[in-house]
Amino acid sequence: MRRIFLITIFLLKGICGFAQANVIHTHIACSIADSIGIAVFIHYPDSARFDTCGAPVAIIIPGGRMPIGIYPTYPALLPKYGVIEVFLNFPGATNQGNFNSGGHYDLRGPNCIEALKSVAQFCMGLDTTISGDYLGDLIPVTVDYDNVGFMGGSNGGNISIVTEGMYAQDLPGLKWITNWESPVGDGTLLADMGNVNTGFNSTQNISYNDTTGAFDFSKLRYCDTLYTHHEYSLLDTMAGFYFDNNSNGLPGDSVDFPLEPLMYDTGVAKRSYYSHCVLQHGYAMGIIPVIKPYYIPSIQESMSFWKYRNGINWIDSVIAKNPDLMFIASGRNHDHYIHTPDHPGILNQYQKFVTGGQHFVRINPDKSYLEYVLDSVYPGLPDNTCFTSYDHLSIRNVMVPDSVDQKDLYTASILELVDRAQRHDYRLQLDSVYATCDLYIDTTHYYDNDPADSYQIADSSQTYNLIHSPARKNEIKLFPNPSSDVAVITLPASEKIRVEISDLTGRIIFSERTFIQGNQFTIQTKYFGEGLYLVKLTSESFTKIIKLEIVH
Repeated sequence: MRRIFLITIFLLKGICGFAQANVIHTHIACSIADSIGIAVFIHYPDSARFDTCGAPVAIIIPGGRMPIGIYPTYPALLPKYGVIEVFLNFPGATNQGNFNSGGHYDLRGPNCIEALKSVAQFCMGLDTTISGDYLGDLIPVTVDYDNVGFMGGSNGGNISIVTEGMYAQDLPGLKWITNWESPVGDGTLLADMGNVNTGFNSTQNISYNDTTGAFDFSKLRYCDTLYTHHEYSLLDTMAGFYFDNNSNGLPGDSVDFPLEPLMYDTGVAKRSYYSHCVLQHGYAMGIIPVIKPYYIPSIQESMSFWKYRNGINWIDSVIAKNPDLMFIASGRNHDHYIHTPDHPGILNQYQKFVTGGQHFVRINPDKSYLEYVLDSVYPGLPDNTCFTSYDHLSIRNVMVPDSVDQKDLYTASILELVDRAQRHDYRLQLDSVYATCDLYIDTTHYYDNDPADSYQIADSSQTYNLIHSPARKNEIKLFPNPSSDVAVITLPASEKIRVEISDLTGRIIFSERTFIQGNQFTIQTKYFGEGLYLVKLTSESFTKIIKLEIVH
């Protein structure tokens, strides 16, 4: 039921050439947010990107360390392209008027993860506002609940990965993640390599080797009075770690590098969390006093804290639970946060997704999408191929020029991902922008239909004939075909496989990842209408599409 009277609806004048945006704000029901709920702020388009499929949804996750992610004056970027964008305030966001969120802020920990999960489920049509409304009840455009993704800005990229790693099974509509210059990996969130423009560690740490990504921990030291009346201190004087780069045994020289802790008050005890690798070396080197300050955590406390705040810990889980999720890490030549040229935060997440076997991974959006957003042929844009292996040197050659606005960069990433997800398009490179519902058919794979029974499927640029392949004909079968009540898929051996059935417009009507035990899988075709369908079978070793006719 619509409860529009509970939602404030107003218009914001767009800037930077964008048209006016339609805006609503409301609160999402969430178990950790009390009766207030989680505040969300939604820009929606006048018309959906995909005429027959609806408007995809991008959840914009704020960077930094504070709970605030809603800025009402922030320009609407994605509605211009037919995409819904959703901003949120994490639990405990106060003094925000109508944008307060209930619950306790835990510095992007379990409470914040649970809140992000609830917002994502709302965007997928699986959860409601505190008033009982679904997203589709609140806006006049059709929502594509099956094309939802996270855009993690800076530190927002960590919680995007953690949330999907923890709750992929509860987020079936999450099809993609793009992270912009996100400090993912031990040491990057606290910029132990060097921090840009914070007034604290604003130079590169010379104990960090930017060609290998390694620290010289032999220079690590501990000082009882490192911080005095400093903004990062819990007390007037506080102990901490630094790199003694001039080896004089004293902190404070211009080449020395004091390390920034992350201060967190659990409500029971205050702790000063350094990067886990720093604390490990501190204990292993014996530089932490036996009777240590109460705010220096134990190794176990550090592991528990960083488990939920470092996305690198959850990439393996994302790959295991949702290998089809599409991922783009984006960045410009000079990172906005980490003062080192090798982009360690981007490299860490990208390489782990690639080596783990994620099905689509790239650095920076396809050139065609960047030029689409920039509305011009732009000199110096990279056109990187998916899955290319990079190291701490070669990654420097694939970044976007600093002159490209960060908003344009992540907008291009989002648009590429929503289009690819809609079309199931896993090509390494694109030659154009494909804002269409048409299913992409990869003709490099094998198809098992008789030439006399071939047919055409429309792509946005051309048509393909699905043809007979003698070398593969007898390996995989689907029968009976035509089918009435059931159709049976047989494989040469037991195998984990995804079975996906779509109609000829590309609309997916059945999708299941399963382990086919005993070489056979049964589809209940009696529940489908009569007509022609595509059965797409995907495993680690092959992709195959078979035409299926259903008659009753």
